Amino acid sequence: MPHHSLTVLREVDRSFRDWLDSIGRSPDPISQPPGVLKNLSEQLKQVDQAVREAPHSVLASVEWRDELSTYAETLRELQTSLGNLQISLRIRRALLEGERSRANGVHSWAELAKHVG
Repeated sequence: MPHHSLTVLREVDRSFRDWLDSIGRSPDPISQPPGVLKNLSEQLKQVDQAVREAPHSVLASVEWRDELSTYAETLRELQTSLGNLQISLRIRRALLEGERSRANGVHSWAELAKHVG
């Protein structure tokens, strides 16, 4: 039976892979459920704890090195996807700020028209 640390590493890697698959199907940040980033963060903390608690015999094993290599690749993909989401959100924010500016302009004109007319 694998050590708890190895199990955590595998489960988190699988969870990250599932999320990467879902973001690949629907890259729009709005499609992400609330709390998804907090969940990713919590899982990163679980792996950190598992690594700190893993005995030397587990850390020295080939199985651990293989799983860690797979996890590292998943993290690189996760970093790329999160960067893409960040860019999408920045673009969306810029568009919304433009819309807000236009709405404020219309509101100002409407207020002026009340006082003039």
